[in-house]
Amino acid sequence: MNIFKKTITKILASFFMLAANTGLSLAQVTIGSDIPPVGGALLDLKEDDQAGSNSSKGLLLPLVNLTSLTNLYPMFEGDPDYLENIDNQRTDENASHIGLMVYNTNSCINLYGKDAGVYIWNGSMWQPVSDSKLAPNVSVFVDTRDGQEYRYRSFGDAGVWMLDNMRAQAYDTDFTPAVTLNLIPVSSEPQANSLGNGESRIAYPNYSQDAYNSYPQLGLRYTWVAATGRNSPINITNLNEGDGDSQQLNVGGQGICPNGWHVPSDAEWNKLEQEIYNNAQAYSSYTSSDRNDFNPSAWQTSWNTTETQVSRGSSNSNYGHALAMFNSCILQSDGTIVNNTAIGKSLSAPDGGFNVSLVFGDYAETNKTGLYWTASYFHGGSTGDNQGNAYSRYLYSTNSSQTRKVNPTTKNLFYVRCKQNGT
Repeated sequence: MNIFKKTITKILASFFMLAANTGLSLAQVTIGSDIPPVGGALLDLKEDDQAGSNSSKGLLLPLVNLTSLTNLYPMFEGDPDYLENIDNQRTDENASHIGLMVYNTNSCINLYGKDAGVYIWNGSMWQPVSDSKLAPNVSVFVDTRDGQEYRYRSFGDAGVWMLDNMRAQAYDTDFTPAVTLNLIPVSSEPQANSLGNGESRIAYPNYSQDAYNSYPQLGLRYTWVAATGRNSPINITNLNEGDGDSQQLNVGGQGICPNGWHVPSDAEWNKLEQEIYNNAQAYSSYTSSDRNDFNPSAWQTSWNTTETQVSRGSSNSNYGHALAMFNSCILQSDGTIVNNTAIGKSLSAPDGGFNVSLVFGDYAETNKTGLYWTASYFHGGSTGDNQGNAYSRYLYSTNSSQTRKVNPTTKNLFYVRCKQNGT
């Protein structure tokens, strides 16, 4: 063995001893410089010796653009034997690859938008070696009901909002609901269409628990009654709680949110939209220069009470507050994820963006809409089961603005974002 090989052997031996002692999450080392190692490098050799040999190479993990958290993709993507587990191929391959370590280049594999890094296959899914770091203005709330974690931050005068969709399956201790939450998930679109306005029901994002288990941050969908814990007051004529209505609801009620938080009202949603519209550069990839392309340049107060079913916001299709709220990580109809920054401008949740995931109902609607309940009820004055309405927000991937609606019946299954009390 020549001197060079002996030197490399000593370096690698020292490196792997260091990696074993410091843990995988810290096992990225640079030798010859204080410059951080390149992404994916286990050992990065940097040297600038004018009188001798120079090196700027490193020991790299396999660079792989992972497309699924729960499959060995792209390695077996499109392989029918693996997909259908013919002759136990899927089972065998999943088991034989336990411990496989790669450097994932897909920043959206977890739907967070900053997911590139080292991953290990554990036999059933790819697990990141280290968690995404949070921006200084982002904190984590741990729900004592089920241990679920939610990122949150302040949105200026609009208060403190969660950056993840609610996924609780029980009301918290400080809240006495007027209804009982039915925990049997709605399993199909036809079943959802057959619900009555007074039903308190939940559903998974695509009526499949598998998708929810893979991406719990997508949240659960709730009927309005389940979200708010209120009976659908179908016999109270002209109970209108929207911003500017005769019985305006200034602050929403706790509902499905944890203690200390509440389902925001229509008026509170308006304040959030105004904050993001006027300061999009703080919550998205838009720059201050991009904000000059919003038309009009500032939120219009008339939009707070504008006719419903009408999009409110910038008339420029490429610049608007809805795009500033969309997550760029798009869940496709086949369950894979792509990064579409053309329609998704929001910062990731760890970086402090509002981070709306474009998914609703079946995968057929994936990457099209983001639908949210407010706590504000609307009664149009008609009678019967079909007139139970509530204010909601529609965000479309094809629209830079956002729609304030009251037409959906309270039986529809939408998402919920929680707002901190007193903010």
